[in-house]
Amino acid sequence: MNLDPERHDKLVLTLSNYDRSQTNLNLAELTMPSAVTPFVMFNGQAEEAINFYLSVFKGSRLESIVRYGVDGMGAEGSVMHSTLFIAGQKMIFIDSAITHKFAFSPSQSFFVNCESIAEVDEYHKALSAHGKVLMPLDSYEFSARYTWVIDRFGLSWQLGHKTVAKPPEPGKSIL
Repeated sequence: MNLDPERHDKLVLTLSNYDRSQTNLNLAELTMPSAVTPFVMFNGQAEEAINFYLSVFKGSRLESIVRYGVDGMGAEGSVMHSTLFIAGQKMIFIDSAITHKFAFSPSQSFFVNCESIAEVDEYHKALSAHGKVLMPLDSYEFSARYTWVIDRFGLSWQLGHKTVAKPPEPGKSIL
């Protein structure tokens, strides 16, 4: 799958004949210092995930992508490092060069505070397709519209409208 140049501002760099001992690529220099940035590791699905999230979240963009070359640690052409912004949040996506015995967990999720109930519904539909619903799309005491899903890549998303469904009683917490 190739990135659509019409939709994304991007820097594409392919490291051919990649030799770690001779290449001075400092991944820390590719990111902003002193910021907490989600770092998401895939097993060969990073580019597919990038394209999917950029199509789902309005205003999202790919900033840069670095691919493994012929002699790289990872599969040639796979994503060695990418920087993207999803709904304004800077993120780093990679394809791991090795297979790990762990996967994503719902104990860590991305929370999207939606501007409208329609936006919650739209994101729910897109992210839950071929995924799993952990909490059904509904009105809850803490949100007028909320859902918790695991998408087709295994990432966990909590989607909520910014208003509470029922104001708390004076002196009582909603949680």
